[in-house]
Amino acid sequence: MTLIGVFTVTPLIVVGALIGAVAIGTWWAIVLVMVVHLLTTVVVFGAVAEVMAGRRPALRLHPQPY
Repeated sequence: MTLIGVFTVTPLIVVGALIGAVAIGTWWAIVLVMVVHLLTTVVVFGAVAEVMAGRRPALRLHPQPY
């Protein structure tokens, strides 16, 4: 569920930043959009790394014995 949430929310944040840049209408606003995109990419990579390391539960088809 963590990855589904991250993969749903982060593109919405980037699109919101892009719409804000279009509303501002200046060339430097794209720099802010790129910073937002970089930060959301870091969040996505971090979430994937957490799931792959086993620190966050992922959807498992076969429960692992303890």
